[in-house]
Amino acid sequence: MMRSLSSASDKHIKDVLEWRESLTLMPDSLFFELMRMYIGEIKTPYNKQKLIEDLGAFLRKEENRKKLITLLSDTDVRIISAVHFIPSSTREKLAAFFSGVFSFAALHDRLFNLEERLILYCIADKDTGKTVIKINPLLKDILLPLLGLKILLPEAVPASIAQSVRPEINNLAADSQLSFKRRRDIEPSARTKLTPLLLSSFLSFIAANGDVCKADGSFKKKVQETLDGIFPGRTETLKYLIRSCINLSLVSEGKKGFSVDFTRCKAFAELSEIEQTVCLCVAASGLFGRGDFKKQAQLLFDIFSSLPEAGFTRGVLVRSGVFILMSAEEDETGSSKGRFSKMLENSGMQGVGDGERSENEDLPEYLSSSGIERLVDAALAFGLFYVRSKTSAGEDIVSAGLKSEIISGNKENEPSDTLLIGSDFSVTVMNGLTLARLLPLIKFLDIQKFDSVAVFSINRRSVLRALDNGLSANDIISEIKKNTSYDIPQNLRFSIEDWNAVFSSAVLYGGYVLKVNGDNKILNEKNPILKPHIKETLAPGVFLLDAKNADEVQALMDKCGVDFIGRIREAEQSSLSAVFPTLSAGVNIFKKEGEKDIKNEAGFKCGTEEERASFFIKMRSELNALSLENEQREGLEERIRRKIVLNSSQLRANSVRIEKKEARGMDFTGKIRIVERAMSARCMLEIGTNKENMQGIHDTVPPRILGIPLSLEKQSHDAFVRLKLEPDGNEAVFSVGQAEFIKLIRGSIFMGEVC
Repeated sequence: MMRSLSSASDKHIKDVLEWRESLTLMPDSLFFELMRMYIGEIKTPYNKQKLIEDLGAFLRKEENRKKLITLLSDTDVRIISAVHFIPSSTREKLAAFFSGVFSFAALHDRLFNLEERLILYCIADKDTGKTVIKINPLLKDILLPLLGLKILLPEAVPASIAQSVRPEINNLAADSQLSFKRRRDIEPSARTKLTPLLLSSFLSFIAANGDVCKADGSFKKKVQETLDGIFPGRTETLKYLIRSCINLSLVSEGKKGFSVDFTRCKAFAELSEIEQTVCLCVAASGLFGRGDFKKQAQLLFDIFSSLPEAGFTRGVLVRSGVFILMSAEEDETGSSKGRFSKMLENSGMQGVGDGERSENEDLPEYLSSSGIERLVDAALAFGLFYVRSKTSAGEDIVSAGLKSEIISGNKENEPSDTLLIGSDFSVTVMNGLTLARLLPLIKFLDIQKFDSVAVFSINRRSVLRALDNGLSANDIISEIKKNTSYDIPQNLRFSIEDWNAVFSSAVLYGGYVLKVNGDNKILNEKNPILKPHIKETLAPGVFLLDAKNADEVQALMDKCGVDFIGRIREAEQSSLSAVFPTLSAGVNIFKKEGEKDIKNEAGFKCGTEEERASFFIKMRSELNALSLENEQREGLEERIRRKIVLNSSQLRANSVRIEKKEARGMDFTGKIRIVERAMSARCMLEIGTNKENMQGIHDTVPPRILGIPLSLEKQSHDAFVRLKLEPDGNEAVFSVGQAEFIKLIRGSIFMGEVC
């Protein structure tokens, strides 16, 4: 216990020294301006370390600390929580996390304001060189109790919810007597839930109807009409499913369309049902190398595991994925290699398929918010997630499918009697079988109708297809017996045997054929090395071998001691290796160690809107009572608005640095001067603009642009500034005259230039 306290104390001291260092590294003009804002006029001679100590004393005063907390808004707390919970927070990471919530310009202004208020500070990371944002260690004791992961990722609140629904969800797995109607109200719709029976039924359709897709991967018109009849209401699910099956190579394309690769399907069926669903979701969102595929599959599994019972709005759900990615970059010990990197190394998949990336390189697009959006769409199509209700603002509330059912797999509870055979050779298959149990069946069954149960048929074509895939008539009959307690109808048994006789009357072979003369004493059927590899004896001395390629044939001949056989022609290659990733257990980000609630020993709490408004009125009243010049009054008024002023002693006229940072409307000369000043000081500009003011830039740019000015071209009636936009780095040209406003923007006050 003492060692733990000592360690915490040492860390606090180290953090305080780092904060003090960040102040000493500030440009002198910014350093002294900051000091004047908080501790008053600086007398010469001065000592920087003494000034920093005075600033620390200002922050330790209980009155100032209490007022600082009172002035925190909900948005302030959200951003500070993000800085706390996202490892090695940078502006780029925060912009990615808050994408869709704040524009980059708005987020930048919020961060700058929190630095001005001494809540956050920046420092260059010694290992990466990146500018990392941190919480002021002198304020952590009063700030941390106010922060929480659920502030960043809040549970959704539906517009209205029946009182009886929530208890039913809590006890759903145990309450087997819950009526179907009530279950239907709180579960994903059966029409949007991917089950092993639906997947196997679709594979049965592909096996029987190979020519199903156009060149772009969409279903052909007649095929779509047939699918609508067989799988009513599941059009969207099947569009995703065909893409998944192709990208996972569960089906492969040949000259006559698609065929089912049952070897690969068998390997896929060895995964748990949750792993199957996750893999199908990832495959539906794109085609990836093995390493990238596993990263994205693990990400989706973690999102699924972290989804609270009440659900997230869609935007929060995507942000939870971004947060998981950022949190995975570092482990709890601060190692530069996080969970995803270690996971790939342990599985031997690092760099496979997607190449190796440096640790400092940005995440690829498919692991960005847009990539997570595609994952969410696929997960909704397959029922891994489902839209439970809506918020009062009309946003969808997304919940996870029934985790207790989907994770368990229920392999031990599979029913043994699942086939009902009709007199017309129709076969009804009940839900409950795993994919591994269903795959042998669909080799000889043709799907006819899929709803709450699946109706197949056994016919001449389906049996011939099964025989062609290596099953015998006895295999088919045995598989039927295994899944029904009733006797197989005699007419069905007779038909299967009759179709088998027709199939066996002529055989077409392909592969490697070995032909030897009768007097060859090395290569014959009795050779113990050659015998296991003879697939068929076509004629005396003519053997069909089971070799898949020329290398295997050559190796077999070498084992047999043969050195007189010439070149062998290559045959068609076999299917892809049936290897699928095994995922780590999903991590619930809300239950990770080290994220426990921190006691609020100081008893401070954020103020209400009324309390903040009352404080602003009081400060403005005291400001109005002072005799000041207009520029000084405006400067202090802005500090009050930006919550820099915590007490009336900060309302000092001599602390205001009079400068023009913004020009609006018709003030063309003022706009030009601000652009020139930003270029000379290498500061950013914020430009209020419209579509008419853009040259060579897409329409999705927001009306408030943030960027670094690269050049200024003056013309007779206007001037044009070229900006390097933040945060994407694209370049665009804007009219100075048409701009609604142009504002000078500092970077971090700790790391930025003098503007």
